[in-house]
Amino acid sequence: MVLADKLKAWCKEHENPKTGEPYNLYKDGLKIYTTIDSRMQQYAEEAVVQHMPVVQKT
Repeated sequence: MVLADKLKAWCKEHENPKTGEPYNLYKDGLKIYTTIDSRMQQYAEEAVVQHMPVVQKT
């Protein structure tokens, strides 16, 4: 969600030279490259779900 919010803000601030309008994140064919490894992110989220009850007890 954080990345999507930042990208939406970027689109509002930058103009598509073909249309003269702000970029549309979903329709203008933008390619977005990120260093986020989706598999590692999934592992991290699963670890939080698994270990959070133990941490909260302490």
